[in-house]
Amino acid sequence: VAYCPGDGSGTGCPCANNSAGPGGCDWGNASFPEGGVLDATGSDSYAANDTLLVATGVEDNFGIFFGANNAVNGGAGNPLNDGLRCAGGGLVRLIPPTMASGNMLTLPSPVQTLDTGAGAGVTRRYQYWFRTPGGPCGQMANLSNGYEIVWMP
Repeated sequence: VAYCPGDGSGTGCPCANNSAGPGGCDWGNASFPEGGVLDATGSDSYAANDTLLVATGVEDNFGIFFGANNAVNGGAGNPLNDGLRCAGGGLVRLIPPTMASGNMLTLPSPVQTLDTGAGAGVTRRYQYWFRTPGGPCGQMANLSNGYEIVWMP
């Protein structure tokens, strides 16, 4: 389930750079007014080991997928860089910094094998942080929306 959009419906983006859609805050590219969007493919079955995170509408630059225990600020997020940090507490980087291409990046392995905090019956929140050298607030980085998965057996 997606949460914490940077569209101003919850916490406003850092320099009034609210997006026009379900993703994170606007990162300064008119081709992606919805901000960086994080979504998932596969199932919520921990045993199935088939869930991939997909970040779209992001800068072709380095980024990091991460998982965490909590939805920050009740799921509304707090300002960080040019975006909103939506996931926090018990943070786990899922892969090393990786370069996006074609304004998207897919997690190369299932979340279940990469997130040491995930397990059957556990709720985890995910987010994608990415570099934006020309970002609107001058902080050189932004984040996608948050994505919550309640892992079933």
